[in-house]
Amino acid sequence: MWGFDGLYLGKEGQDVYELRSWRSQAVKFGKVLCQKCNNERSQPFDEAYDIYEQFVQENSARLSRARQIYWRDVFGHDWEAQARSLGCYAVKTFGCWIANDGFPPPKVLAAFLDGGDLVDTRLMLVRQQSASLAYRAMRLDGESDFKHGIGVFGSTGWFDPPGTRLVGYQKYAYVSDICMQFDWAEGSGRCDLFWTGPITPLAVLPASASQRLLAFQIGVRAVGRRVSRVVRRTSDRPTV
Repeated sequence: MWGFDGLYLGKEGQDVYELRSWRSQAVKFGKVLCQKCNNERSQPFDEAYDIYEQFVQENSARLSRARQIYWRDVFGHDWEAQARSLGCYAVKTFGCWIANDGFPPPKVLAAFLDGGDLVDTRLMLVRQQSASLAYRAMRLDGESDFKHGIGVFGSTGWFDPPGTRLVGYQKYAYVSDICMQFDWAEGSGRCDLFWTGPITPLAVLPASASQRLLAFQIGVRAVGRRVSRVVRRTSDRPTV
């Protein structure tokens, strides 16, 4: 998460700590991708992602209630090529996560990045309701935006009956409260991709009861502080 004073990293079960640079090894993959692929072949993918990330961050307040994203709003008239490049970025990144978790990435991912069709894969955009609720509650406390958070959730994998080979994988990566949801299932034949049309729906990842309660508590505290500030300003006014 980018803060006003720098870059901060939080991992489950650990305290948040400050990083000296976005180049820190703490936020990089291991050696799972060759230098040529990372620096040359995938450069258009990275550029498309940068445009997408900036769009989500700059429109975080509106997107916290949105039901869909118009790719022309993100990329302009060249949305078809750019949206597919964004899809390539997602496939590359989730392939790297699979490799980082210690498994060979599915060959269908590499075939897609080489210009083929993507199969056995669902890659869609979803909105984190928990984050949306928390953001709205925190705005009651005078915060103007919450556009700086990026991250991933833990991976879920499925194995064949002997338990020796990965046959399914799911992971979420997010910017603000908009997630890319990646599902791969070997041999499923399904293919549901966010970049195949000019508009992609935003499904909702429902908040749990505890997350809803936390957002409510944040909102109540924020309203209480706002009331207190108003009361103090009123009491500080000179009487005539």
